This record gives sequence, C-alpha cells and structure tokens, in this order.
Amino acid sequence: MAELAEAGWRRFSLVGVARRTGGSVADVQAVIPTRWHLLRRLNAHLDRATFKVTVEELAALSVRDRLFELVMRRLDATTPFKPGVRRLARDAAREPALIVLSGSTIRRSAGLMLDVAESGLGRPGTRLAAHALAALYLRVLNVWLDDESDDQARTLAELDRRLGQADRAARFAQRWRPRCRSTNSPARDEKHWAGHHMPGKEEINPG
Repeated sequence: MAELAEAGWRRFSLVGVARRTGGSVADVQAVIPTRWHLLRRLNAHLDRATFKVTVEELAALSVRDRLFELVMRRLDATTPFKPGVRRLARDAAREPALIVLSGSTIRRSAGLMLDVAESGLGRPGTRLAAHALAALYLRVLNVWLDDESDDQARTLAELDRRLGQADRAARFAQRWRPRCRSTNSPARDEKHWAGHHMPGKEEINPG
C-alpha cells in the first residue's frame, strides 16, 4: 500500500513494490499478480480484522451498536494503510472500473457485517440493506480519511449520525411494509428497505 500511496493507481507496478521491499518481481507476483489482487488481499485482511470478535462481545449490544463496533473495527484495521486508501479514493474519481470493484467488495463486506450483527433481516432485506450499509460506510470513510485527531471524534460522530438515520429509516420501513403489501407494491417496499442508493463515484471519492 505504500507503493500505491506514492505512485497512485495508474502508475502502481509490481516492479515498484519489488524495489521498495527488496524482493524479486517473481516474489511479489506470487503474492499479488496484479494491482486488483492487492485490493482483494487488503479487503480480506480488513474482513479478518473486523470479524475477529467473539459472540460474547456482541451479545449485550443492540444491532445498531454491533454495526457501530464492526465499522470502527474495520476503520481501525485500515489505519496502517490510510495513505494508500486516501490515494485510492482520490484516484477512483478517474477510474470507473476501480469504483465498480471497490463498491462490490464493500457491499459484500457490508452483508457480512449485517450477518454478524444478527440484523434479523430476511435474505432480500439483507441484500438491500447491504447496499445501504455500504453507502453509509463510504460516507464515514470519507470523514475518517480527513480525521487526524487522536480520539477520532469526527468519525465517531459521523458514524453515530448515519446509523441513527438508518435506524429511523428501518423502523419506518417496518411500519410501512404492511400498507405496501396491501397495495401490492413490493418494489416500493424494497426501495424503502434499502434506504440509500448504490454507492457511486461521489461516495468513493473524498474530494
């Protein structure tokens, strides 16, 4: 990620990583054959750190607080790679393929967070809620990238605010769904379950 932070997405190369680490290009290629593999390895590392939590640790928390804990665990795990992630977010504005891959991996991780938090949603609800949580995460990530304070006060406040909005939207959806069913409008029901649109370029790019 240090090479990515310095060279950027377009100029990132295995040769640059080999030069920085002192290893051979073959050694680097065995670990990260392409720059896309670098992102997949990073996401896998962050997932492991996020979910390195016991059931007992989460048992006493509400679903909202469980999600708060999981998102902060992921951000804490991202801290060593912050310069690279910041550069990645900036370069994403000019790389549509990067936006698509990043959005896809974050949505998958968001779905896992919902499962671990035991959100109680059915399969369709979890799928749509994962889109919403991914969008929420990207907005919080943008704040975190610019938050250099020791206590991460801005990040914590943003995450709390966004989760509060999502919680209120979910409660509204639960009350509204019976009326939606009575009017035979499942599409509208799913729209309100999601709460947000899919992550887009403006959500990945911190500006």
